[in-house]
Amino acid sequence: MWKYLRFGYIHWLWIAIIIASFAAGGMWMWSGVVFLFVVGVGGEIPTAGWRDETNPVYVHPVIHDLILYSVVLGHALVLIAALWTCAPTDVLGLGMHFQRAFDTFGISHDVLSARAGNGSLDYLGAALSLGGLLGVSGISAAHELTHRTAHPFDMRVGRWDFALSF
Repeated sequence: MWKYLRFGYIHWLWIAIIIASFAAGGMWMWSGVVFLFVVGVGGEIPTAGWRDETNPVYVHPVIHDLILYSVVLGHALVLIAALWTCAPTDVLGLGMHFQRAFDTFGISHDVLSARAGNGSLDYLGAALSLGGLLGVSGISAAHELTHRTAHPFDMRVGRWDFALSF
């Protein structure tokens, strides 16, 4: 199963970190940038000898499809979280959902107060985190989907992901 999941786990982790950091507010919104450089760039060096560069036989291509679709969905969710972060009101009531998620994990944090206290430097971190995710993860997922010229649905999803990546 790892031969399939290795294509999605890093995207899912990055997406989850960015959404949580947008909900946490403040300097936490730089977490996506930190993840990009520490794990994305810095992780290449120590793991060079561990990576499996072989091409195993994939008998369930639908798993790759589901991974790509889930990553694209994650990009849309991050964009919605970013819009919530920048909005003057609690758009779609997301603050309540974020608060409930923090409470579930036993984290005492008022997400609406944190969002109200965000400053320009915090928003810069959010913008760079969003740009890093959509520029790296978004373009790579969209690129893979738009190669599937025989599948119109995949082409549409890939084009929409390119659009999310601006």
